Amino acid sequence: MVKEFDDPSQSALHLVFDATQVLGEGSETTLEYAIKIVASAAFYAHRIPVRVQLSGGGIDGQLNGADGGGLTWPGMLRQLAYVGPGDGSDLAKTLAELPPGSNVLVATDLSGAAVMQSLTRAIPFHQRMVVISLEGFGGEESQSNGSLSPDGQLDALESAGAAVVRCPRGQLTQALDALGKVGAAGSPPSRYANRIESDTASKPVAGTAAD
Repeated sequence: MVKEFDDPSQSALHLVFDATQVLGEGSETTLEYAIKIVASAAFYAHRIPVRVQLSGGGIDGQLNGADGGGLTWPGMLRQLAYVGPGDGSDLAKTLAELPPGSNVLVATDLSGAAVMQSLTRAIPFHQRMVVISLEGFGGEESQSNGSLSPDGQLDALESAGAAVVRCPRGQLTQALDALGKVGAAGSPPSRYANRIESDTASKPVAGTAAD
């Protein structure tokens, strides 16, 4: 996958997250983790350089578009800092709107049959999909309707053709290191996590702000 992203003729790297269903409390939520993951991946991929398209939380834009338009890096961080629970489209709609044959990274918790259905339906239509599974935020407790176990969900995604990285609560840095080994953004991006956090920490988490 590294070679794929080194070739600028390849499709953009689409970074996807879902703000409509948020688990956890305070700064330890699936939304906060997803934002830090996509921001870290965007920062590194953009420096390779790889074209980056961000989708989630009401944001749908390319980082520094080829024509000089699109989001700047500070502008992207500013928009991410203002994303709040409930913003934007759900995961199913966001995935359905991606162009076929894309390289996709999705950060999401896997609780609920609808999330798994959306992912497994989308995987065959894309060149590569990497799923970051956000775990330990409380969603597992709601899985009493006969849905797959967490391990079963990961197996199902891998069987469908996705690469999967687990991100348990409290292990964000380790997950970013594992993501780098998968090659989703070309190299381990965890060294940028502290910078991402410091750049966004001073901004309130509310509705999405325009760039």
